[in-house]
Amino acid sequence: MHSKGDQLQFVIADSKPVKVKVQDGKKEKKVTMKRQYICVSNK
Repeated sequence: MHSKGDQLQFVIADSKPVKVKVQDGKKEKKVTMKRQYICVSNK
C-alpha cells in the first residue's frame, strides 16, 4: 500500500496460481501465473 498525494495505491494478487492461455506467435499455450491488479483510490 502506498499513499501519493490524494491517492491511495495498492496491489491485489492471487494467493494461488491460475492457468491461463497465452498466444506465443501462432501457437497458443497454457501457462500458470499469479495475476496482480493495481488499484488506485482517492482519499
